[in-house]
Amino acid sequence: MLVYADETGTDLSNTRRLTFGGKLVVIDIDFTITNTILIPPITKITLSIAPSDDESISSLGPAAAQVLITNFDNQDGETFVRNLSNIARWDGCSDPPNEGLNSFAVLKGAGDALELIFGEERKAAGETEVVSTGWGKPERNVRDLVGLSITYARTRGTSYYANVGLESRRATYVHPILQTNYLRPEDPFIVDDINMFPPTSTFLGNMTPNWVEEEYTGDMLIHGASCSFVMDLEPGVVISVEGAKKVCEIIGYGGWSDVLQGVAKDEWIGEDMMLEDLLVCSPLRESG
Repeated sequence: MLVYADETGTDLSNTRRLTFGGKLVVIDIDFTITNTILIPPITKITLSIAPSDDESISSLGPAAAQVLITNFDNQDGETFVRNLSNIARWDGCSDPPNEGLNSFAVLKGAGDALELIFGEERKAAGETEVVSTGWGKPERNVRDLVGLSITYARTRGTSYYANVGLESRRATYVHPILQTNYLRPEDPFIVDDINMFPPTSTFLGNMTPNWVEEEYTGDMLIHGASCSFVMDLEPGVVISVEGAKKVCEIIGYGGWSDVLQGVAKDEWIGEDMMLEDLLVCSPLRESG
């Protein structure tokens, strides 16, 4: 993102403006300069997201700005920086203007689909049941974080969240391009009386989400998608090796080298090392 500082002021007052500009996002942060305060306070944050003529997308900007203002009012610098970093990352993943990828539209589309599923599940069960054993409860801009969050479990007074974002695609396997619409608007659910599809939730009965699917093209097979979804779990979850393998199997992920690089130094990893070997190798035992 580009940064521009307005040294002349935005009006007749002592306001100065710091502007961050990206592919789709413009963030204006106004400060009031005084002679009595070393670090000037933030007086206003404005955030705009293109395209401005699409209210469903442009309205995400003021909502995100309000979260940043809350971070500042609470003097929560860590979360403020985290939110700014995520916004910059999602903007960097975007590829405008020729109908390219709009990361903010993609995240909104995913949230809209999950809200439809949550609403359908709630017709058959209470929120606690749906959160614990269904698709979970999607929400936007909660817990002072910008973006989409899913409450996927609650146990003994503790809630578990998955914060959904985007990152640049790792070229390990082919997968469909990201979309802005994931359930068909005219009929988001279909009745599956002949059990053609595996059940996705005990609360949907014989209903199944009517997903919008993109067909693979030759270009996708060569280049793959430019970005993919990522989830940041709070609190973190510890799972077994077999559990990790099962998750990778379900989502079709074949990048074990990425998993290994995430938990070990390069010099510990040989060409034929498996995850099980890594977990019992001497450097890890000595450090644990």
